[in-house]
Amino acid sequence: MTKRSDGSEQLTVAGHPVYTFVGDKASGQTNGQNLNLNGGLWYAVSPAGTEIEGTSSTSARGGYGY
Repeated sequence: MTKRSDGSEQLTVAGHPVYTFVGDKASGQTNGQNLNLNGGLWYAVSPAGTEIEGTSSTSARGGYGY
């Protein structure tokens, strides 16, 4: 966790902030996987903080999301 400028806390993995993807509507979806947005590559992570490989919601192993 890290503290944001507004005083709230932000979940981080290996020092990188973790966000939800607006295109995911259900648990386990990874529609934002491998998107190059805002100057960076985005990918889904497991609860352990490791990248979930694949490019669609059907590839999320174990039902994990962002």
